[in-house]
Amino acid sequence: MDFRRIEWILLIVFLCMDIFLGWSLVQNRQVFMSASTTGATTETLSEMKRDQISLPPLGKTKSSGSYLAGHSDNTVLQSSTSNTVRTSNTTTTVKTTNGVEQLTAKLKTPLALSRKGIASQVRKFATDTNNVWRGNQYEFEPSMSGRSTYVFCQKTRYGVIVDGHGRLEVTVRDDKVTGYTQTYATNVTTMHRSQKLISAREAVLTLYRSNEIVNNSTVTWTKLGYTELLTTKGTTVYIPAWYVGISSKNSKNVTVRKVNAMSKAVIKDR
Repeated sequence: MDFRRIEWILLIVFLCMDIFLGWSLVQNRQVFMSASTTGATTETLSEMKRDQISLPPLGKTKSSGSYLAGHSDNTVLQSSTSNTVRTSNTTTTVKTTNGVEQLTAKLKTPLALSRKGIASQVRKFATDTNNVWRGNQYEFEPSMSGRSTYVFCQKTRYGVIVDGHGRLEVTVRDDKVTGYTQTYATNVTTMHRSQKLISAREAVLTLYRSNEIVNNSTVTWTKLGYTELLTTKGTTVYIPAWYVGISSKNSKNVTVRKVNAMSKAVIKDR
């Protein structure tokens, strides 16, 4: 009998067994971790129900995102006031606060609206570039709007800027558009390759576990967008974040909380 050959066969068999056992261990660990995560999620949802916290349908889908950079101390809004078509019915002022340039416009003759479908009329006004400079680069956010202020967020090829660096707010008084404020981020670019982000459900669960959602409250909406991380020398760095609207069952006021969609950390207002 060729003992050398037998030794090689046994060695190959043991190697195959080691590989198989190692693979099985990894799979079992993944299953265990998945089961543990699922169990923790189920338990947290049950706790929220016991605490009388109402939830909307929460998405489990994980999208992708990355850090963005854009300029905020520009003079584009100041320059835009030279547009005679847009300024023919408006008086405008521009000021810079905390490095962010903001244009305030007041209509000389307020735009009358019919009481039916006010939101759609405001949206038509705001996204018309004859009324608002680059108004077609903003999208309407009904969850962030009220009866007197209609909010629009700046669109980029990478996502929507939700914070105050790229926002258009149209003011309505007595069924008339009376004016608006506008900020705009320029030269928005991505800083590195995109990565997986947490889902809306993970963001809400993170807020609850961090004691950011009190008992007897309602999560009214969620929105994924970009928010400021830091600003230096006129450049703002943005991170993807989940915005979550929360209201008390005894009040119609909505409190907005934010969660870093990359690191899963709660973002505190500065």
